[in-house]
Amino acid sequence: MRRILLLLGLVVPLFLPAQSVVFSPIGAEWTYEYITYGHGEFLYSIRKIESSKDTVIDGRSVRKLTISDVDRESGDVFHRGDRYLYQSGDSIFKYDDGAFRLFYDFSLQPGDTYTYEPYYSKIRVDSLTTVVVDGDSLRGQYLSFLVDNELYFSTLVVEKLGPIQSFEPGGLQSSYLFYDEEIYLLDGPTIRFRCYRDSTIGEFKVVEGPCEALPTGTEYKEFAPDGARWVFSYERYDIMGNRSAGYEVVHYDRDTVIEGRLCKVLERTRITEEGSVSDNGNIIIWQDSAKIFTYGEVIGEDFVLLYDFDLDLGIEMEVKNSYNSFHIKLDSIYHSEINDKLLRNYVFDRSCGFPEDGIEEIIINEKFGATNRFLIFTEGECLPDFPTSYSFECYQDPEFGRYAPGGDLAACDITTSRNPVSRFQRLSVSPNPAVDEIRVQAGRGIAAFNYWIYTSTGNLIHTDQSNGDYLNVAELSPGFYFLILEMDGKRYVARFIKGE
Repeated sequence: MRRILLLLGLVVPLFLPAQSVVFSPIGAEWTYEYITYGHGEFLYSIRKIESSKDTVIDGRSVRKLTISDVDRESGDVFHRGDRYLYQSGDSIFKYDDGAFRLFYDFSLQPGDTYTYEPYYSKIRVDSLTTVVVDGDSLRGQYLSFLVDNELYFSTLVVEKLGPIQSFEPGGLQSSYLFYDEEIYLLDGPTIRFRCYRDSTIGEFKVVEGPCEALPTGTEYKEFAPDGARWVFSYERYDIMGNRSAGYEVVHYDRDTVIEGRLCKVLERTRITEEGSVSDNGNIIIWQDSAKIFTYGEVIGEDFVLLYDFDLDLGIEMEVKNSYNSFHIKLDSIYHSEINDKLLRNYVFDRSCGFPEDGIEEIIINEKFGATNRFLIFTEGECLPDFPTSYSFECYQDPEFGRYAPGGDLAACDITTSRNPVSRFQRLSVSPNPAVDEIRVQAGRGIAAFNYWIYTSTGNLIHTDQSNGDYLNVAELSPGFYFLILEMDGKRYVARFIKGE
């Protein structure tokens, strides 16, 4: 089996071979695993692309590539259409919608950009590498795909092979030759590179075993196994604008039996920014196949449903805390590969039902639980109180290993305060008190932003977008308010008074 060797940090001249490498020679074949999700498991099939023949389009000699899917059970082959590529030196063009569009260009250097209309506004070369296959050096480029100057996904593209590894912010994702064909939709399929064959390279793999050998599906993961440990950072402002922050550490402590059910006890430890450490109680959970229940979290009830990893799209589920209940609706399901494990992620829409409450997004991973809330995401949700902001920092267990969504694995080792970076930046508001309007200043100037206004008791009463420095507050009743502003990925907070 041909194996990959990546040589990083080489000087640029090593990436300039004497002649261009032929892309998609006749007989070249790519093999991918095509993954969809349904009925509680991942469904795998094989997708193949074969360079079948030369033809002519608009006077250019082009290569015809045939796409087919192989059913994982019956072995039946289904033709999924043809694509056409044209090569000129180091540049590869795809024939799309009556025109040849630049698809790959292996002559580009770091910082160079090009566009592929109409799908992506910009493709940027971030860095170069070399992929060595049994002594043969192939040029590689790490590309970032930007939409409205925001990172959509990144991929490693290698001449002859195409993309062999791609990343979204949530983890490893599709790595498909035709990156433009809507495979990066949040709830769409994942198509991952497995093998490449041609008469010069032979067979090149990134998998063990035969190219066509596939997994059969995914069983439900054990939630909170022995050794499981979570780290969250938190931040809170009280009614007077005083800030408190630190870390909340949750770890598996022991098993216990309650009402004949084998449950797990998770201990909670709070570490303040000042360095004090205190016991913050425990969480008791019980897993029944795809469902995770908590015990004792809701007054007057024993086991209460927290997570359900067997829901279908569009289904609502009722969740509760000690003060109220509310519904969340499953909007989409996607999966990410983390530490060589394929994990499901569920995106829920949550609305508390307050008159001016908007819909918020809750993301739940089958291994980590809520990733944009606290582990018990119902805690403090839809309550008339200024919210505590939680950020998921790290998860680990002996079998899975460590994972930090921000890349800082040192967060897994927190035992004393590390002064978490505030997720809220200070915001200047004037005049204060205000009557008709306020001017907001964030130190380096104001760009387009989203903002939310909360009452002093934490009720959201207004949310909107703005492109200017001034916000109209004339309709607010006299009193104290909190303003939260989100701009360029950062959040700012200020307390102001609405006068008579």
